[in-house]
Amino acid sequence: MNFKKLGAILLVFSFVLVSFTACISVKRPDTRQGFIELVKKRKYFTASKEFSVNKSLNQIVNKLSKQSKKCLNKEVQYKYRRSKITAFTRAYSYGLARPTKNKLEYTIYMNGKPTFAMDYIKIRKNKSKAIMYYPRNFKSINKSVENWSHGTSSACPELI
Repeated sequence: MNFKKLGAILLVFSFVLVSFTACISVKRPDTRQGFIELVKKRKYFTASKEFSVNKSLNQIVNKLSKQSKKCLNKEVQYKYRRSKITAFTRAYSYGLARPTKNKLEYTIYMNGKPTFAMDYIKIRKNKSKAIMYYPRNFKSINKSVENWSHGTSSACPELI
């Protein structure tokens, strides 16, 4: 048997096996609550952060709505180069919900699945607690949304 051919077959088989295993192990949840639970369990390079915001929930909603419309409702072409160039699109969107008068839920979706979530809870009239749930490689989005929450910046994040 030709050893070069056998080596090539084994290489292709191992690549397919590793790719299949990676796809199974990093499946993102379909729901916001599923994403938050994944973060709370510290799975797949995720984290959470809490901070105070000296704004009312209505002020936060207005700022997040304005910035999200400007920065997040878009598709981004992404190119990946390994042995050849592969291009694909990531579609970003967002959602805002007020399940109660004292709570605001903000979610960023990538290709229809939750990728980032924040809960804002009213503490008093102009003070809220923010809880951020995020993947660690989304630093630009984390920083932008935190700044939007505080009202300190309106810069758009770099979407990857």
